[in-house]
Parts: sequence; C-alpha cells; structure tokens
Amino acid sequence: MLVLVITGASSRAYAELPPQELVLRKDVVVADGTHLQNLMQVSTSIYSGSEPVSDKDFAELAKLGVRVVLSVDGAAPKVAEAHRHGLRYVHIPFGYDGIPEEARLAILRATKEAEGPIYVHCHHGKHRGPAAAAIAAVATKCATKETVRKVLELGGTNPHYAGLWRDVQAFELPDGNVELPKLVEAADVDSMVQVMARMSRASEELEGLLTNNQELSGAAAKSAAEQSLLLKEEFRETVRLYLGDCDKKFQDMMHNSSRVAERVDAAVQDGKQVEVITREFKLLKAECRRCHELYRDNL
Repeated sequence: MLVLVITGASSRAYAELPPQELVLRKDVVVADGTHLQNLMQVSTSIYSGSEPVSDKDFAELAKLGVRVVLSVDGAAPKVAEAHRHGLRYVHIPFGYDGIPEEARLAILRATKEAEGPIYVHCHHGKHRGPAAAAIAAVATKCATKETVRKVLELGGTNPHYAGLWRDVQAFELPDGNVELPKLVEAADVDSMVQVMARMSRASEELEGLLTNNQELSGAAAKSAAEQSLLLKEEFRETVRLYLGDCDKKFQDMMHNSSRVAERVDAAVQDGKQVEVITREFKLLKAECRRCHELYRDNL
C-alpha cells in the first residue's frame, strides 16, 4: 500500500494544548441520505462516528467544521474524497485488543497539529473510534482519568473489549520531550499472517478456559467473553478487508468460519453451558483445520 507522509518528521518538544470543553452529546444532526452513524460530539473539537463512505458524508463533516478526519480502521481511507472537501486525513489503524503506545502518541500528535475540529472513526463507530476519541479527549485536556470512561460509555464501546478500556484509562500525557510518530494519510496494515496469529492466540485462550472449567463464572466468564468477542471480530475484519484477491473457495471457507465464530461468541455472551459453547467451538476448529490443510502453507 502507498504510504503518504503528511508530516515529514517526528515531533519533539510538542507544545501543550489549551484545555477544551467536554461536551458528550449524541444529538449531532446531519442531512438525510448520509451513511454516518453512531455520531457523537465528545468535545468542542472532537467528533466520533462511523466511516464516511460517500461524497455527501465528507460534505456533512465539512459543514460541522471538521478539518481533520482520523481513521483507526484497517480499511484504506478515502483520501481523495476528503481532499475534495478541504479535509485532511490521518490514518492510525489498530485492532480490538488494545491501543499500542505508538498509536496513542500518534493520536496525540494529530490533535496537537489539527487546525480545527477532528472527526475520529473506525468502521461502525462504536468501539475503536470512541476509544481513539477518548485518547484525543485526554490529549486536549477535556477529559481526565476520572471522566474519560464517559466517552466510551456514550459511544457504546463493549466492556468486553478489555484492551481498549485498559489503554484508554491508562493513557497519560507524556513528557514534553517525547518523540511523536510521523502521521500518514494511508498506513500499512497488518498482513493476513499477523491477523491469523491473533486469531490463534484468542482461540488458544478460549480453548483453555473451556477445557479447564466445568462452568464459566467470575473471572473465567469475563475472560471467555473477551476472547470470543476478539475471535469473532478478527474473522469479521478478515472477511471485510482481506479477501479481495483470494480465490472463491477460500472466501467461502472464511465466510463460513466467520459465521461459526459468531455462534461461538453468541453462546459465550449468552452464558450458555460449557458443553454448548464447546460444541460450537469444535465446529470452528474443524473449519480452521480444513482451511489450513488447503491454504496455510500458501499464506
């Protein structure tokens, strides 16, 4: 993927930003016919929501006064469409398992250099987007460790995305001499091999919980809910982002595996008995084995 550097050097000794006002409202009004969903205004300078996909979406963002669109999704940003409406794009992709330090610092830099309000988005605007907006809220001093949870709560971020909640609540403004990452309009994203590795880790964690517990309760239930949710989202994102150049048989197998992963997660989230969850999980493992036999050596 072509990477377009929009800030040419790493930034040192960043200037501290003046405090902004925390707003936290979900009654943001845009014109009918747009694809923008889960919109919320976090502060006087931060909006959050779903991915803008049409020319009208970018036009509406410009009407809101947005100057910078910040994507944390893995999909390639629609840079040309944004430019047509005078908007700058920043791409800082991360997953559902947490926000890496480099991503947190890049979000800080994006807020520091924005010449007006920013719009933060993931895909649907419910989990990673609000998490990034929360980091931006701390960066602009309109949220504190005590109030930053409210951003995730208003956004509807699932509590089982423990890594997102953890990294948002742990974020603190770094020393003023810290080196901040370069900002790009289109970032390199993880390969399918890296995605499969994350799937494997979540699968192994979930399998261990199902094997070692006759029933899921307390900490085991919480961990199982987190891992099954991560597993479902990794399959969903793979289907959405990675199958374009794959043959039809592989695409069909991944779609089927994704559906089974959704059933596994539903069983865990609904508190089904371990035997029920295990039955669905074994079906998922069988799908994975079948796919590995045909394709893994070629990835």
